[in-house]
Amino acid sequence: MSLVKKHLYLTLASMCVAISIIIILQIFWSISKIHETYHSLTEQILNMAEKSAAINLWTFDITTASNLASGIIQLKAIKKISIINADSTEFVSKSKTDMQYFSFPEEIFDESVLYNQRSLYYPVSPTNPENKPEPIGKLILELDSSVLWEDLCGLIWQSLMFLMSLIAIVLIMAAVTAYFFLTKPLLKLVKDISCLHLKPEGEQLLISDKWHKHDEIGMLVKQFNSSFQDLFKVKHKLQRLATFDDIVSLPNRNFLNTELLELIASVDTSLDKITLIFMDIDNFKSVNDSVGHSKGDQVLRAVGARVKKIVGSSGLVCRFSGDSFVALIKENLDAVTSIVIAEQITRETSNVQIDGKKLCISMSIGLASYPTDASSTDELIQYSDAAMYRAKNAGGHSFMVYSSDMSDRIKRNLEITGALLNALQNQEMSLFFQKKINAKSGALVGYEALLRWKRGDEAIMPSEFIRIAESTRQIIPIGRWVLEEAAKKYRFLVDKSKFMVMSISVNLSIAQLSHDDSFVEYASRVLEEYRIPDKHLEFEITESIFAEDQSDIIRKIYQLRRLGYSIAIDDFGTGYSSLSYLTRLPVDTLKIDKVFVEELSRDRTIALAIISFAKILNLSVVAEGVETVEQAEWLSEAGCDYLQGFYIQKNFGLPDL
Repeated sequence: MSLVKKHLYLTLASMCVAISIIIILQIFWSISKIHETYHSLTEQILNMAEKSAAINLWTFDITTASNLASGIIQLKAIKKISIINADSTEFVSKSKTDMQYFSFPEEIFDESVLYNQRSLYYPVSPTNPENKPEPIGKLILELDSSVLWEDLCGLIWQSLMFLMSLIAIVLIMAAVTAYFFLTKPLLKLVKDISCLHLKPEGEQLLISDKWHKHDEIGMLVKQFNSSFQDLFKVKHKLQRLATFDDIVSLPNRNFLNTELLELIASVDTSLDKITLIFMDIDNFKSVNDSVGHSKGDQVLRAVGARVKKIVGSSGLVCRFSGDSFVALIKENLDAVTSIVIAEQITRETSNVQIDGKKLCISMSIGLASYPTDASSTDELIQYSDAAMYRAKNAGGHSFMVYSSDMSDRIKRNLEITGALLNALQNQEMSLFFQKKINAKSGALVGYEALLRWKRGDEAIMPSEFIRIAESTRQIIPIGRWVLEEAAKKYRFLVDKSKFMVMSISVNLSIAQLSHDDSFVEYASRVLEEYRIPDKHLEFEITESIFAEDQSDIIRKIYQLRRLGYSIAIDDFGTGYSSLSYLTRLPVDTLKIDKVFVEELSRDRTIALAIISFAKILNLSVVAEGVETVEQAEWLSEAGCDYLQGFYIQKNFGLPDL
């Protein structure tokens, strides 16, 4: 409903209420006016007829009195006229008997108006020289109430016609005024607003005409313009937050995606090429841990600024996430030029100055191009990311150009990720128990539970699926299953009394310690449920676990140790370079990685150093990956406590599990 109609309806409703009140007042006024008019009329008639009626009554002149009454009865409003004697007997009476009267209520009229009378007195004569007032009769007039009603309705009708005309005029004037001074300006504002677009500040603002500069519409326009400017500022801020990273002063991932979509849509695939360089700072967490997050942000800003300077006008540099950057090379560069840019980035970002201190960092870089390698935006980002991870896995501080085998690896990883979801439910997982013997006596001291996955006829290697399980956190339910299965096997062997099992070792992933908040409680329940003695279940953790946030992990390791689990450091010497953590952890055993065992025929220095180091710390030593008798004999003589590997599994006549 338009504002004009609403205004008219509201005005009409208001006027109807006012008119109702006015009509009521008008009716009372009209009745009062009728009273006054007809009372005055009857008084005039009585004044004129009083003397003649008195003489006629005094002289008993019935004929003249009848003529007088007949003349008066001709008046419209008179219904009946009567002249009566003093004794109330009728002398002369005339009434209108030839008219049809409607029955109108007479109660609204005063009786003094409908029935008026005048006393008649002796006329002045010789017999009444002093003109003493002595009544001889009465002259009575009765008015016709229908005439009064007719006049009353006519009077009210005239008033109503006047009021209705006045209402019509007022409504028309109100409608015209409302349209030209309210509705039309508002419609113009609506039209102007519908044409507005969020453009730079100061453009396309609403303008009010001269009639409304200082009224409410002018105030509305001013307020809208002010709000419009505020909206523009908020929009600009939101756009910046959505597409810009204030920490490094570079566009973010959202901006990159938009730019890539537009660029790929405009590329001539037969002539043009887009190159995407994906960069990730190696071990950036150690930078944050060593200098703090505030200084870490400064490192990110410095790296971003250097990459932006190297790329220059040939492309766009964005912060992709965390410590990852992406350079979108828009120019049609050949492979050699793109590699030169990657080499320059690797070289010139190798160290940065923060508060006068030099920090050495390294970048892993991956390159992919459209349409040579990828056919869409998502593939271009995915393939350059895969090439970057290939460079990182190769040791970092280098770059890799995408190749098709990386795509095969991505597809394989996705396949494994999906299959892992139902691997436990489908009973595809199993444990293989590798024997562990005393290096001196050859006696069985325990087993290491090794996880195996067979999907149909395909055996998927742990080196392939463990990493994916950790990154997707599916290792949490898998790790719990491994621990409980190992505990079940221990309890089964003890209850059957075939032989005494000294211990069973299981691998403990960083994801379990970092992301499984209730793992310690779960591990406690396993010990209690399967009645495992102290140190008969052992957790093997890798050195790389200490490259993460240590406080929570160390706390959980202490809790596990207090529960009765023994702790072994697996693959010792291949991971985290600092040895200080060994002095802060409840470690029982060091395990020499098979890489150093394989090197015994050429170099025994590292293996001997690990054994000596363990003895100094009063720790047990286990050598894994023992493949030959020569390796077993040397390790035994060097002081290694326990052995495990293919040679042990094959040649020692001990029961297999």
